[in-house]
Amino acid sequence: MSKPTEALLGQVVLGEYRLDRLVREDEALAVFEAISMVDQGVYTVLVAPEVKIETAATAIEAAVDRASRNVVGVRGVVSLLRGATVTSLSPPVLAVVRRGGVEPEPLPARLSIPDAVRLLTPLAEALAVLHNLGLVHGALCPLTVGRRGDELILDFFGLGAAAEAASGARGARDLLAPAYRPPELRGDRPSSPGPWTDTAALAILALKLISGVRGPLAEDGSLPPLESLGLVVSPLVTDLFSRTLSPTPRLRPLDPRVFLRELLMGASAPVSPPSARVSLPVGEAPASSEQSEVAPTPVIVPETIPSTRASERLPEPPDTEVMQERRQRRLLAMLVSSGLLLLLGGTAAAMLLVLREGKKVDSSSPGPVSTPVVSTATMAPVVPSMPPVRVRGATTYPADEKALIPVPAGAAVWGDRDALVTLVIFGDLTCPLTARALATLPSLATKFGEELRVVFKYYPAPGDLEAARGAMAAAIAWDTGGMEIFWKFVSAVSQTRGKLDEATLERLGVEVGLGAGTISRGLAGATPGIIAQDIELGRRLGVRGTPVLFLNGRRMDGFQPAAKLGKVIEHELRKIRPLLSGGTPPDRLYADRVMSNVTTSEGERLSP
Repeated sequence: MSKPTEALLGQVVLGEYRLDRLVREDEALAVFEAISMVDQGVYTVLVAPEVKIETAATAIEAAVDRASRNVVGVRGVVSLLRGATVTSLSPPVLAVVRRGGVEPEPLPARLSIPDAVRLLTPLAEALAVLHNLGLVHGALCPLTVGRRGDELILDFFGLGAAAEAASGARGARDLLAPAYRPPELRGDRPSSPGPWTDTAALAILALKLISGVRGPLAEDGSLPPLESLGLVVSPLVTDLFSRTLSPTPRLRPLDPRVFLRELLMGASAPVSPPSARVSLPVGEAPASSEQSEVAPTPVIVPETIPSTRASERLPEPPDTEVMQERRQRRLLAMLVSSGLLLLLGGTAAAMLLVLREGKKVDSSSPGPVSTPVVSTATMAPVVPSMPPVRVRGATTYPADEKALIPVPAGAAVWGDRDALVTLVIFGDLTCPLTARALATLPSLATKFGEELRVVFKYYPAPGDLEAARGAMAAAIAWDTGGMEIFWKFVSAVSQTRGKLDEATLERLGVEVGLGAGTISRGLAGATPGIIAQDIELGRRLGVRGTPVLFLNGRRMDGFQPAAKLGKVIEHELRKIRPLLSGGTPPDRLYADRVMSNVTTSEGERLSP
């Protein structure tokens, strides 16, 4: 037990909770069962002694409150009651409270891959719901996993938000023991967690479950050779863990259910014998015999891991030698089968087989993510065009630049500064949900016309070079091509599923009307300052995933259907028109509405 937790045991913290029993502890967190001195109820208090407190306690409380309200009714997610700082210790430490007691240790060790997948499936499903809402857990580890009956649950939701409120990305890093930190939460300059962080953390849990290793996987926290952990697995499993724990978030399966589905498929693939056996460190448990054997029959994916619909499929990872080999084997089998059918039943039967197999590869396969035979990187994207709009003057007022969610003069805008409603979108052009959000804009712009202004904020995923390159190219398109060219360009880039290299971005720029060489020359220069401004603003606003939308300051996380956005815009218009007739000057309208929506409860609800 560490000194801070020793000092806490038996004390009353946060003015109410007596810490009666230390239930679980690791290098970064301690979980206590507590009794309330007010209502005599049983509560759980989690203490994070390593998180430095660099902000007011009210900011931590507000972060926990917001996180808890956003997950009301979400199955398999246990939210917090409150969060604060324990000032009785020096230095003060972060503590959070939830109702109810603590279950025993929820995670066993040394499981076969199918058993580990079955155990982790409820967590993956709960994480997928959070990500669709634009939320992340950000603190996934054994101490934040609970048990409800026979199912695992995501416990202490809001802990990650509290740690970030306490000390930014460093707080998110120090919340986790080194053994459970994804790549972006290591080192002296960590980045804020996102959906990719939760998927990587789930992969670390899976790897520890099937290997039985209790301590760090490697001294520096990186992924060691799996055979050094005592695992004998297929190349597909090795490749999956390599991608999911890559320092580049874009290489990871963003949907945690996709990760588990690929892991289960890889369990039934042929195993290549390791080139050398490496002994485990002293004190580490060996792997079970179950996982060192290939399953005699193909493993069936359980129905509890739903397939991703084609319209919501995540961007596919870069091609690998393993994926190429699998496609070659599939194609060979297809050709052989076609030849047999030609002998037995003629050309028609063979054509039917090829067509059916082609459909499975290209559109609806629920199995592991694989690159289609025809690369979409070489296909011209279908670009929804924003309708023309009349701009009477500048796109922003001076007051807009000083609003709580500012719209500076250099921002990428569609519409006029006198629009009654401003929709600000924080987006990553490599994010599939951002692409869906951008695709809803033309219909909204057509419906609301000059009453709507749309502002794009560059928010590339941290550490993702392709996302940063896409943002930089879009900023160049705005500076050199203006409003119409910019919106065509970001639509084209966001719908491109291939690699966003310089050649691809240059080609897309020419296709939407930029001069030859414009993007290439711009990428060779300095990064436009507006990108750094947008990233800093997003961090201040607590933007951790994309897209995040602010409609006159009213926040909406994740993809929002056009019908829902239309209702929110109509609601806001009903609020605004009386203000204008009451004397609110047009140049103050946006700043005043943002202030009202951000600082009051008005922005959290719609009228019936």
